Amino acid sequence: MRDLERRLSEWVERGLISPGQAQAIRAAEDARSSGPRGPSLAATALGYLGASVALVGGIVAVSREWSEMGTAARLAISAGATLAIFAAGVLARRSGHPALRPLDGFLWFLSAAGAAFTAGLVGYDVLDLEARSFFLMGGLAAAAWAFPLWRIRPGTLLEMAVIAGLATALESVLEHLPGPPDEFHGLPTWGLGAVLALLGWGRLLFGTRGTFALAGVLLLLGAQILSFGWRPAGLSLGIATAVALLAASVPLRSMAHLGFGAAGVLLFLPQIVFEYLGATLGAPLALLVSGVALLAGAFLAARLTGRVREEETRREEPARGSREKRAGLAAIGVALSVATAIWAFGIAPLPDFPSLADRPDPSIPGRVAFVRLGERPCVHVVPAGGGAARRLLCSDEDTWERGEVAWFGGPIRWTRDGRIVVQAFGPAGSEAIVVHPETGRVLERIAVEEPLAERPLPGSDDVRSDGAKLIVRRSGREAVLGFAPVDASPREVARVSGPPTYTFWEARWSPDGEWILVRDSNQDLLVVRAAGGAPVRLLADRVSGPFAWHIPGRAAQAIDLDSLRAAAR
Repeated sequence: MRDLERRLSEWVERGLISPGQAQAIRAAEDARSSGPRGPSLAATALGYLGASVALVGGIVAVSREWSEMGTAARLAISAGATLAIFAAGVLARRSGHPALRPLDGFLWFLSAAGAAFTAGLVGYDVLDLEARSFFLMGGLAAAAWAFPLWRIRPGTLLEMAVIAGLATALESVLEHLPGPPDEFHGLPTWGLGAVLALLGWGRLLFGTRGTFALAGVLLLLGAQILSFGWRPAGLSLGIATAVALLAASVPLRSMAHLGFGAAGVLLFLPQIVFEYLGATLGAPLALLVSGVALLAGAFLAARLTGRVREEETRREEPARGSREKRAGLAAIGVALSVATAIWAFGIAPLPDFPSLADRPDPSIPGRVAFVRLGERPCVHVVPAGGGAARRLLCSDEDTWERGEVAWFGGPIRWTRDGRIVVQAFGPAGSEAIVVHPETGRVLERIAVEEPLAERPLPGSDDVRSDGAKLIVRRSGREAVLGFAPVDASPREVARVSGPPTYTFWEARWSPDGEWILVRDSNQDLLVVRAAGGAPVRLLADRVSGPFAWHIPGRAAQAIDLDSLRAAAR
C-alpha cells in the first residue's frame, strides 16, 4: 500500500489523475485487500494439488502394465486421458468461481502434453516411424493443440507449451535434412527465441509477462546446444547474444534483458576462456575482466531498478505502430537468416567417397574392428580392403539384466593372435570381453579395474614406428589429413571439401605404417594410402564408437591378455 500511495501522489502531481480519482482508487484497493481471500486461495491450491496427484497416480498405475498392453489400449488410454484433462479445464473455466478459473490454463497445459504423447505414440506404435519422425509429430501436435487454447486463455503455461512444441518440431526437422544436422542442433532453438523476443517486444502475437523469460531461455539454451556440435559457432553466438541482451537492457530499461545477458556472459565467457586460452595467464585475466563487467552490470541493475516498464505509457502510444512494424520485419529477418544458414551449411552436400564395399582393394591388408553405438551398441569387423561389415556382438537391456553382454565403452583392441578385445561395463563392473572375430563368440571375460584406455601400449595409434605423427585439421573450407615426420616438414595426405562443419575427427596408422584409417564428422570410416597417389575411400559408415586395425604378424598395437589376467588376480 505504501508503494500505491507514492504512485498515486506522483500521478496527481503530474496531472495524470485528479485527487478524486486517486481517492476512488484507494477505496477500491482497500476493499479488495480486505475481502475474504483465504478460502479462494486455499481452493485454488487444492485444485492444483489434486490435479497433480491424480495425474501422477494415473501414470504410476498405468506404467505397471504399459509394456503388456496392446497398441489400441495404449492409444485409448493416452487419448482418453488427454480429452478428460481438456474437459476438466473447460469445466473449470465455465465454473465462474475465482478459485477454479486459474485451473483451466494448468489443465490445458497438461492436455497439450497428452496430445504430444498421443501423437508420438501413433508414430511409434502405429506408423512404426523413426525417433526423428515421431518426435516431429509430437512437437507439431503440442503446438497445434496448445495454440488455440492459448489464444482463448493467454498465459505463460500455454505459451510455454506452444513454444516447446515448436522447438521440438524444428529440432526434429534437422534430422530429416540430407546434410550433417548434428552440428546445427540448437540453431533453430536460438532462432525461435530471437523471433519470440522480437514478437513480444512488438506486441504482435506474444505479449505476456513470461514471453521474454521463455525467449531468454531459448536464446541461451540454443547457443549452448549449438556449441556441443559446432564449438566455435556456438560459443561465438552465445557471447554475442549475451552482449546484445546487455546492450538492449539500457534503452528498454529491462531487468529481464539485463539478467539474461549477465547469465549469458557467465555461461559462455568461461567456456571461451578455457577453450582458447587454457592454462595461460590470459585465462585468469579474462575472468577478472568478466568479473569487473558483471560488477558494472550490478551498478546498471541498481540504476534500472524501479524503472522497468511493464506497460506502454501514453507518450509511447503514437510510436506503437512503428515499433510493431520494426519488430515484425526483424522477426522475419531472423527467421530467414537462420533458415538460410541451415540451408547453405546443413544441406550442403557431403563428400562422396568411392566405397570399398562396392570395389574391394586386395592390396590393403588386415581387418578392422569397430563399434557402432546407439540403442544397441554392436561390435563389427570388416576386411580392411573392403567388403560387407559383419556384426559380431551386441548389447541390449535383456543381455544386461542376464549379465551376458555389458554396455560397450572405451577403446577396442586386437590381440597378437587376432582376437578382438572390447571394453565393456556391466552389472559386475568393468571388464574386457575377448571376442572371436569369425563367430562373434565370447571367449573370455576379464575383470579390469583399470580401463583399457588408461593401460600403456607398446606404441601409439597416431605415431608411426619411425616417429611420424598424424595430423587432422581444417584449413579454410577443407578438411586436411597429414603427418609430421620427425626430421622433415609435415606432409599432406588428403584434402577434402565439404560443409563448414565437416572435418576429420581422429586418425590411426595401420600396423604396417603404410595406410591411414580416419573417421570424419559424418561418422564415416575412411582409408587412404600414406604415400599418396590413391583416393580416400569409404570402408564403413555409422562408425560412432572406437575402431582398431589388425594385420597378422604386425603386433605393434596388440594388447597383452596375460597382463590383463595378471592384473585381474
